[in-house]
Amino acid sequence: MPEFLGPYQLKRLLGEGGMGQVYEALDRRDGSRVAVKLLRGGAMATDREKELFAREARAGMELEHPGLVRVLAVNIAEGVQPYLAMEYLPGPSLKGVLGEGGLAPLNALALAEAILDALAYVHRQGVVHRDIKTGNIMLDAAGRPRLMDFGLTTFGDETSLSRTGVVFGSPHYMSPEQGLGEGLDARSDLFSFCVTLFELLTGRLPFRGGNPLAVIYAIINEEPLPLRRLKPELPEALDWVLARGLAKRRPERYQSAEALADDLRQVTELLRGRRAPDALALSARPGRGTVGEELFPLPLVGRDDELAALQRALRGDGPPLHFLAGEAGAGKTRLVREAALRLGSAAPALLVGRTPPGREGFPYQPWLEALRPALESRELRSAANLAAFLARAGGASDGADARARLLHPFLAGEGGARIENRAQLFEGLRQLLAALAAEEPVAVWLEDLHRGDQASLDLLAFLSRGRPGELPPFLLSYRPEELSEEEGLEPLLRELKADGRAAVVELGRLSPAAVAELVAVALPGVAERERAAARLHVESGGNPFVLRELLQLLDSRARQADPDGATLAPDSLPTTTLDPDPERWELPLPERIVDLVEHRLAGLAPEERELLELAAVEGEAFSPEVLAAVLEERKLRVLRRLQGLERRTRLVQAREGRYLFDHAIVRRALYDGLGDSLRREYHLEVGEYLVRSGADQAENAAATARHFDAADEPRRALPFHLAAGRHARTLYAPRAARRHLERARDEADLWFLEDPQGEARGLRGDILRELGLLEQTEGRYDRAETLFSGAASLLTPMLDESRRAELERLRGECLHYAGQPEDAARAFATALTHCPNAARAERARILRSRAYMQARANRWDEALASCQAALLLSEGERADQMAIRHTLGTIHLQRGELETARTIFAEVVAEASRDEEQYLRTAALANLGTVLWRLGEADEALRCLEESRALRRRLGLVIEYAQILMNLA
Repeated sequence: MPEFLGPYQLKRLLGEGGMGQVYEALDRRDGSRVAVKLLRGGAMATDREKELFAREARAGMELEHPGLVRVLAVNIAEGVQPYLAMEYLPGPSLKGVLGEGGLAPLNALALAEAILDALAYVHRQGVVHRDIKTGNIMLDAAGRPRLMDFGLTTFGDETSLSRTGVVFGSPHYMSPEQGLGEGLDARSDLFSFCVTLFELLTGRLPFRGGNPLAVIYAIINEEPLPLRRLKPELPEALDWVLARGLAKRRPERYQSAEALADDLRQVTELLRGRRAPDALALSARPGRGTVGEELFPLPLVGRDDELAALQRALRGDGPPLHFLAGEAGAGKTRLVREAALRLGSAAPALLVGRTPPGREGFPYQPWLEALRPALESRELRSAANLAAFLARAGGASDGADARARLLHPFLAGEGGARIENRAQLFEGLRQLLAALAAEEPVAVWLEDLHRGDQASLDLLAFLSRGRPGELPPFLLSYRPEELSEEEGLEPLLRELKADGRAAVVELGRLSPAAVAELVAVALPGVAERERAAARLHVESGGNPFVLRELLQLLDSRARQADPDGATLAPDSLPTTTLDPDPERWELPLPERIVDLVEHRLAGLAPEERELLELAAVEGEAFSPEVLAAVLEERKLRVLRRLQGLERRTRLVQAREGRYLFDHAIVRRALYDGLGDSLRREYHLEVGEYLVRSGADQAENAAATARHFDAADEPRRALPFHLAAGRHARTLYAPRAARRHLERARDEADLWFLEDPQGEARGLRGDILRELGLLEQTEGRYDRAETLFSGAASLLTPMLDESRRAELERLRGECLHYAGQPEDAARAFATALTHCPNAARAERARILRSRAYMQARANRWDEALASCQAALLLSEGERADQMAIRHTLGTIHLQRGELETARTIFAEVVAEASRDEEQYLRTAALANLGTVLWRLGEADEALRCLEESRALRRRLGLVIEYAQILMNLA
């Protein structure tokens, strides 16, 4: 940094932001302390950056208010470092004083009142700040808040620099219009202020997301966190104030800082006991609408009993699992949302996951979709943060690091999670869900479970056995007509109902009376209302989705006759639009309901239809990032177009950080309307985007394979099916793994026939190896050995010796467990013959596997020799060394050499504790306990076994936990 700038001597860096650095400085003219802000880029800064800098100076010099930080001087002369000097405030900022749970309510409201006083003054001068946040509000020496950083300010006589769609400001505090790149006004500042107030009261931000775009998406589309869910002790009136302040549409917000300040003063009086709740005269009222309301709103009718049952479920009453059964279009999604809405601040946060068509074989798809936003919003994307969260929830750090190391790669979809068995994964997820439920009320809502993969259903069955009150409520919706009696959800549902672990809410069709209620609301001008309701009940079959589409179609026909858009009286309706006689209405048959959707699609502009057609190719749920990349457009532009489509057409809807089609029929109409060649091209483009953006990640591989398959590019899909199968196998999802691997094998076999010596040869060998490992995991050792042999036969002699050695070792292990010790010994010998001397780690694994076999045959000396050789080869690999020494200790224990075994197991326990090898540590503790018991040291033996038991429970090793209980008994 320069030491001097004009009359100012720079002393120390106070902080830095997007536009530059701020230093404490000394004014050499009078010795006063000032703060000097240097523009980033120095003399080379662009004209636009200098203009923003000049704006801040102008605002700070022209605006005079005790709640603002004054600017004293500015210099943006050509060829020199631009700077401005302002009042020095030692701080801290409001951001710096926030605790984990926010400030005391009265303190927060006192600060808010002072900030609003300054903001009201700023707005009266025709100025919009555009970057209100806790980091831009400093506390002076008297503890008064002072608003600063006017670098993004607009004045009433200036044109906004964001007219081109560029977004300025801090993402978490942006207004919806700011996120969309629209023009801003004072109400935009008030939205940002209410975000700031929410943070002051709770210590958290109301809109959450894992990256800036996800945060902007949430601000535009999603409702904020309910204030009283985080702070139930706060008055409901404060919830009303923030609900109005954070409304999506500007007309529904406070229109001035003074009006907002008046409501907050009344809440302050309420908290001080000077005003009764029924004496409040707030301009904010509960139940105000937002941009999320339907374009064609209809009341919820005929569902009172079902609604009450779901509200009980969300409160955690009854069995652990609550299923919601209903055919396509029955209104399952709306009913759950209505139940949560009517619970108000008592409603839990919903963790929503679903299995869209085409992703049925993705292991744990709905669970991952439900959990990831919850982790991102809590900034738990790293293993370290996840471990800290689990430790806080569990009250102890012991075991939290191990659980986080297991869960993090699984949740991130990275593969490589070290999972010893499926029960360990399930127990880790149980503990994570318990931790989330302990932090705040949450409920897990899994949609479309009739398409759920088997691994997801198995996890659900496991969680249903949890302790009452420990886990969040589970809501699970499905379509009964799509169940299979022999597999999937149907047999599990029978078991759960028989055991009392599940209740089912069945969503039938609407009654004639309910249809009549909706006709009265949607078509108030129809004179023959009873006949209209009877006709529509017959035509729709009582299906809410079909009925809504029919009503919307009739409503649009009625409005076509009136240029002002008003519904006409029956005697003024031309027969070509809406005949007064319902029997003469031309309505599509229910089985042609897609025609109703086509009616809505016909009104789209060509670029809107193209956008939605591409979204239909991606799936029922789709991402603005993918659409933007394939269409080569800016993400923000695509986001704005989707927002417009949601507002105008209701063909799509924003939910939980993603976009979805309003119904599967909408997506089907778009997808089926594509020609074959265009559909294939779209799938190819999406597949290639996934390759560019990280298809190498294990979780993305399945989606990439699906798109290449749909593009008639099976050979491009092949390696991704292989990767997806490998990923599913490591997650103990055998059905999904087998589906991907067999699909890959079919294509590799065809390719191999065409070119036996080409790339297909190696891929075919990899596929057979993965299938072999899958069979080995499931205990089918004969099949596994045959597959490993087949993979080995495809290897090129002298070139693939390391892989041949590994395959022979795997063959040997299968033969050993299949009861063929002599064949196993020959396989291990062959493995050692082929294993290069440089492949020390593989040679050590071969010797360790051989040692197991030798010990089982009571060939102790040979087993010990194999272990000693393995130790020498694995020198420098601490984890391998500990595992081999543990095997060595087991051999000494079996031989009755208890003191030697005791020494080895004690050393492994100590080293595993230091290296956090918890799985090995718990095994060594159990074996050490057995040795001590046999040596007559009962107290020490029980201590080891108890420690092993506790560790196994924390790690979720359910089977091993049961074994240690047997040892203790």
